[in-house]
Formats: sequence, structure tokens, C-alpha cells
Amino acid sequence: MSDALRTSASAASRKPNMKSLYYPPGYSAGTEAPLVTTPRQRLTVNPETTWFTADTHLGHANIIHLCDRPFQSVEAMDTAICHNLSVIPAGHTLIHLGDVAWRRKRSILIPDHREIRRILIRGNHDIQAESVPGWDAAVDYLEVSLSSSGGTLVVLSHYPFEEWNGFYRGALHLHGHTHNKLPPIVTPKGGRVDVGVDAWDFRPLRLNSVYERLESLRATTAAKQ
Repeated sequence: MSDALRTSASAASRKPNMKSLYYPPGYSAGTEAPLVTTPRQRLTVNPETTWFTADTHLGHANIIHLCDRPFQSVEAMDTAICHNLSVIPAGHTLIHLGDVAWRRKRSILIPDHREIRRILIRGNHDIQAESVPGWDAAVDYLEVSLSSSGGTLVVLSHYPFEEWNGFYRGALHLHGHTHNKLPPIVTPKGGRVDVGVDAWDFRPLRLNSVYERLESLRATTAAKQ
């Protein structure tokens, strides 16, 4: 057995070391079991109660110009985005795929909706965001399986991939970072989609919206052939 496999087998047989768990800095560990204990742990999520967003860039005035956002001020932008996030029902999960805010600390970077679980997939602007209490987990990469659809794999990263785990087996890849400037990739049963706010009218979305967009693209492609 290789050293890597031996280490993995040994770790699986004992209780996780709390110091190694992927709580973000500032989060008070020990009150509940962590959602994520390794960077490659695969969670199972309910597609009906799991929401996605990315690239909110709260507090970033220049993003209005850079991405042609329809707001007169950064305060108006923050208010609209936070309002849209606040409608997520209690008991649901929000997975934010990075770039929460821009170079500033706030006591609350997204609505302090304590009745939902909040997972951060770190982006390149999230050094300050993850230091704010309230994230149930903060990781750089995450794979989740759907509790329906036969356990379909969804690969989550702030940055887009050209190919991803399960690319040829119907897996989805959700990302941010590109601000609606990178077209989706459609595969026979899955695909890649930007879930950033610039691509979704500044609102969070569930996977049914992702599937609808991919099906529309498939239909458009088929009609041109």
C-alpha cells in the first residue's frame, strides 16, 4: 500500500481532527458537525432546496461600469442583490461560488439569514469574505451529488473548466468569475453554466433553471443542424 493510500485509510478509521476541518477563519467550530471535512468530500444536496450564486461583488462600485450593471450606485446594487438573496426559504442551502465582496470588511457580507446553510466556494476576492462568521464551510472546490436524478454529479468551482469530473457522464459544472462573458458548454446530458449574478438578473438560482437553460441551448443547436 502506498503512503498516500495508507494515510487515507488510517484517517478514515478515526474521528476527524477538528483543526483540519474546513471551517472558515472566524467560524465557531464545535457547535455542529462540519459540512465539509476534506477538499474533495462529496456532499449530497436536494436540488429543490439548494441555491447557487456567484460574483456578487458587494461594495465594488467599479463593477457597475466594468460589467454594465443596471444600478445608479453601489448602495443600490448591494440592496438589490441582498434583497434577492434574502428570499431563500429557511431550511434551504445557499452555495456562493466566490467573489462575495470587494476589499472591505462588513459584519454581514450577504444577508445574515441564520436559518439557511451557507457554503462559500472561494473566489479571488474572498480573503476578507471568509473571515466573517456565518459561513458553514469555505472551500476552493466542491463536488455535490443530487439526491434525485440518480445522484447526478455537480462540480463547483469559482473558475470555469473546459472539462470536469464526469464530463462524459452527464455531470454539471457550475462556476463564476467570468461575469456572463463565457458561453455555456452543452454536453449530451450535462454542461457548464456560469451562475454569477450578471448571468441571472442578480438573483440566486436552483438547478432546474440550469437544466432549462441547457435544454434551450440544445434545442437551438439542433434546430440549426
